[in-house]
Amino acid sequence: MDNMVRQQQEFGDLAVLQAINTYEDTSVIERRYQRRAKKLRNTLDEIQENELNNLEQMREFKIKLEIQFENVEEAYFETQNIKLVETTEDSIEEQIDEFRQNYKIINARITEKLKNYNTTQTMCSNIKLQEIKIPMFYGEMKQWSSFHDLFKSLVHDTKHFTEVEKMFRLKTSLGGEAGILIQHLPVTETNYEAAWQILKERYENRRLQFTAQVDRLLDQPTANGESAASMKQLLDTTKECIYALKGLNLNLNDEQAIIARIVVRKLDKESLRL
Repeated sequence: MDNMVRQQQEFGDLAVLQAINTYEDTSVIERRYQRRAKKLRNTLDEIQENELNNLEQMREFKIKLEIQFENVEEAYFETQNIKLVETTEDSIEEQIDEFRQNYKIINARITEKLKNYNTTQTMCSNIKLQEIKIPMFYGEMKQWSSFHDLFKSLVHDTKHFTEVEKMFRLKTSLGGEAGILIQHLPVTETNYEAAWQILKERYENRRLQFTAQVDRLLDQPTANGESAASMKQLLDTTKECIYALKGLNLNLNDEQAIIARIVVRKLDKESLRL
C-alpha cells in the first residue's frame, strides 16, 4: 500500500515537472519571438523614416532587414509547435502577416533604389568616357603603352560595358596597321577578348618596343643651341625614351643592346638579309 502511494506521488511530481518545463519552454519560445519581432519592427520603422540616399546605408539596411526577417520567421515557426493562449496566438498571426507585407514593400523599395543608383552610376561612367577621348592607335610601338593603359582603365576593366560594347569601342579606336590586325573580327561578344589578345601579342613584344624607342632616340633632329624650344624638345623626347626603356625592365647599364641597335642601323638591306 505504501509503495502504491509513493508511486502515485512520484507520478504526480513528474507530471508537475513536465507541466513546469512545458510552461518554461513555451515562455522561452514566445519571448524569443517577441524580442526578434521588436527588432524587426524598429528596423522597418527606421527604414520608412529614411530617405535612402546613401549607397552604403541602403546596402546595410537591406542585409539587416533580410537577416532580421529570417530570424522572425524562424521564431514564428517555433511557436507553431507549442500550445499558446488563443489571444496570444491570434496576435502573433496578425503580426507575422503585417511583417511579411511590410517586408515585401520595403525590401522592394530598397532594391529599386539600388537599381536606380547603379543605373545612374553607369550613365555617369558613360558620360565620363565620352568626356575623356581615347586617342586613336595606329600601330606605332611607341604609342602602345599609353593607349593600352588608357583603354584598359576606361573600357577593358570596367563592368559597365558589355563585351560587344568593348569590341565596338576597341575597333573604333584603332587605325592603320592596328586596325588591319583585327579587321577580320566582327563586332560580337565572343570576339572582344580575342581581339584584345591579338593586339597585346603584337605590341607587347619587348624586342620591337626596344627597337622603336631606340630609333626614336636616335632619329631626333639636331637641336639648335640658340633655340630654347628645340633644346627642350630634345630633352623631353630623350627622357620619354629612357622612361619607356626602363618600363621594359631592361638593364640600361648594359650598353650592348643599344650598341647592337646602332650597328644594325648602319647595315644596308643586303647585309640585313644575311
